[in-house]
Amino acid sequence: MTKTVSYSEFSQLPQRRALVVGMGVTGLATAGRLAAAGWEPVLIERSADRRRGGYFICLFEAGRYAAE
Repeated sequence: MTKTVSYSEFSQLPQRRALVVGMGVTGLATAGRLAAAGWEPVLIERSADRRRGGYFICLFEAGRYAAE
């Protein structure tokens, strides 16, 4: 059930927050999608520095299409 609310009602609603663990590719993508959906993502990362090893990303047909 969807309810339409005015801006003044909306501004008084509690902010939804989500804890995202890890600032790798998945963590940043998740935080971005949560923010776009109206959530306030809180990102935490254990590593103090950027990792030098890089990331392995394998995209299949639908993923490759979405990335382009």
